[in-house]
Amino acid sequence: MGGGSAWTAPADMILSNVQIVEALKEGLFEIGPLEGSDPTQAPFNTSAVDLRLASEIVVPACDQPIQLDLRKPGIAKFWATNSKRYKITEEQPYVLKPHKLVLAKTVERVAFPLSSLLKKGCF
Repeated sequence: MGGGSAWTAPADMILSNVQIVEALKEGLFEIGPLEGSDPTQAPFNTSAVDLRLASEIVVPACDQPIQLDLRKPGIAKFWATNSKRYKITEEQPYVLKPHKLVLAKTVERVAFPLSSLLKKGCF
């Protein structure tokens, strides 16, 4: 890396914090809004980026195992009628329970633009 030349990472490689920042700068993927770009500071860790949980979570109300076919429509309707929404704040946290599914969004948006795949010759 460095010197302005493009780099390629093996498909099975875990990127370091420095490589994550380089990949972000080259547009190979996007994370935003992102606080800072110093790989030695938060939100960067050794080989990860810490994302922040948004203020609402959805907890499925099903106590029995469920099976959803992601190829068929109706999943959003299923979750709307079979789950409970919680607003989480500093004053009202939600305690995660072991083996319990929780659906949530992050404050940050993560994207892998098609243009980055084209740049790497994936198509």
